[in-house]
Amino acid sequence: MIRFLPGLMIMGLLVGCAEDSIAPKGCILESMEFDARNRYRFVTVGGGTIYEQRQEVEDGEGNVEVLASFRFTYFADSVVVTDQLNPAKYPYLRAKLENDQPVEVVRYFPGPDVLLTHFITYESDRFQVDMYRLASTGAYDYVAYGIYHTNAKGHVTRLESFFRDLDNPGEFVKSDDRFFLYDDSLSPLMGLYLPFFAGVNLPDVAYFSPNNIVTDQSTDLRYDYQYAFDENGNTTIQFASDGASVKFRYLNCD
Repeated sequence: MIRFLPGLMIMGLLVGCAEDSIAPKGCILESMEFDARNRYRFVTVGGGTIYEQRQEVEDGEGNVEVLASFRFTYFADSVVVTDQLNPAKYPYLRAKLENDQPVEVVRYFPGPDVLLTHFITYESDRFQVDMYRLASTGAYDYVAYGIYHTNAKGHVTRLESFFRDLDNPGEFVKSDDRFFLYDDSLSPLMGLYLPFFAGVNLPDVAYFSPNNIVTDQSTDLRYDYQYAFDENGNTTIQFASDGASVKFRYLNCD
């Protein structure tokens, strides 16, 4: 599972007209807090659909600074993310959808002028993510792929990651093999394009899995997670075995 860091940037959403008629359904995620002064803030409409998401930090005097702010525009078969603080020639992220699932996610990195694309192919008991890199020089490289094994509940139970062998072009080397266990409570992390498609890696399994991860086991490392819940059954705190924690706050729980 992704290791949440205070400096990790995530996105915001701008909802199209089709989303405005959706009625609220239960509690709505308002924020994720990494400590008393560092949080991700969600602004939502129509049943909890996020239209703006910011990273905020607060100083010792209560002043809040927005470090990152992203906005989403929804179309019938795609989602486009724009960086409100750092406009660029391409959107920050663009996702193409089929049956409400992402099948192609393009992330733009303006510094090196690189487009990173994830192509996702779904099967009954697994899906595969293929990652390609398009450089400003025009070089187009197939750099990695992941095989995500799923169970009947939709959980990713195993992720096999393969990256291109730099010493043998055209060959891939298995870089990781991870296994996952879950609880029975809904995860507040499912479906967040960012941070899970923000980096230069394969997307984390938490994006795809509906319940909370309790064990993330690889060959050399193991992370265990425990959770606290409110009276409505919402996940309110994630405790990691390395001592890190994340708090989740909600709206509309009456």
